[in-house]
Amino acid sequence: SPPATKVQLYCHLTGRDYIARLGDTRRSPNHMIPYVRWPDGTWQAESWDILERLEAESDEPLDENLDREALRSGRALAEAVELICYDACLYDRFVRPEGWALQRPILRAYVAQLAPWIAWPMIPLVVWAVRRKQRDRAHVTMADISSGQARVRELVQEVARRLEQAPFL
Repeated sequence: SPPATKVQLYCHLTGRDYIARLGDTRRSPNHMIPYVRWPDGTWQAESWDILERLEAESDEPLDENLDREALRSGRALAEAVELICYDACLYDRFVRPEGWALQRPILRAYVAQLAPWIAWPMIPLVVWAVRRKQRDRAHVTMADISSGQARVRELVQEVARRLEQAPFL
């Protein structure tokens, strides 16, 4: 999950201790990954919200010396990339037949590892339900393939343009 990787990378960059585990979306407050269980026992989802709390609790926040407008603009672009490019990836993995041919065995193995108590004959049903959920999500952005792909290209070009101007986004 790109959002989970973002949170894990933040923890790595700041030296914050964490334990990464396979995510079970049934435990997540928003039924998505990533989510965390804080030391006080509360659960939180949404990677940007998690990062916001980590920054607020940090003695040396990563964002503390950044220009506020550049930070706001970069975050808006990053959120658009996360949403639209992620949906395009979901489309490629779960809708396109060639993508599904590659994704299906990965998903089956993940379901078997995450929930070993599921009876083997039930795994295809769980895989079908996950695929359906991911296809529905992908169709939000990729309902019109040509305009969805055009938006992805625009975002990637904007990221490249900004990275030419500065060493980070």
